[in-house]
Amino acid sequence: MSGTVKLNVGGVPYETTKNTLTRYQGSMLESMFSGRHTSKLDENGRYFIDRDGDLFKYVLKFLRDGNINLDDASNDTKKNLMDEAKFYCLDELINILEQYIGSNSRFNTGYNNDTHINNIREICFIKNFDINEFETMFNQKLTLKFLINNCEREELCYRLRDTYHMFTVNYGHWDVHEYNRTYFKNATHSEKELHYNFLCKVIEKLGDEIFESLFSKNIIKTQFKSVRRKKSGTFEFHI
Repeated sequence: MSGTVKLNVGGVPYETTKNTLTRYQGSMLESMFSGRHTSKLDENGRYFIDRDGDLFKYVLKFLRDGNINLDDASNDTKKNLMDEAKFYCLDELINILEQYIGSNSRFNTGYNNDTHINNIREICFIKNFDINEFETMFNQKLTLKFLINNCEREELCYRLRDTYHMFTVNYGHWDVHEYNRTYFKNATHSEKELHYNFLCKVIEKLGDEIFESLFSKNIIKTQFKSVRRKKSGTFEFHI
């Protein structure tokens, strides 16, 4: 897919480019038009999106320019546009709308956590990503491995660095990179690579934001409250 992309949003035709639609990683539109998955065309050769066609002009303006002016828009328009922004998983647009609506808090603006979770699940579905399968594999490949080595690691840290041991106990912070040899004490080099590649491949498919949301939103059941990839390429776990 390249060049002009023709859309049918709730019966309203639009034309834009792939670059515009995929500008924000982790968004619903980026998922649909990234090229990693096949999307179906309607009878007129347009990609159909079952959302408010009139409001999509605001979404498209934001995608093109990174900003939007709603000074003359009614409160109902702003609130309805907030629903569209949540559906498309455009956090930056949500932030802008919060300022217009008069609140800096998603909770106070009626931000529905269940809606966000449903959007994440829909993105995973579009990307042909099985959340339940990932949960099972994660717990088998990583969680049990950490649990088995956890006591040995903490005892070792307590003898060598008492302060770090207390930090681990109080804040539940695990740094796989620093204690790599302990976590994978009995693993071969290829087995270590398998553990890292397993997470990296998931991020490659979903993007960092959606990957982190699987844990922070408790979409998958695991002992970790958050898992994220740092700029160095290593992973950070919080329990």
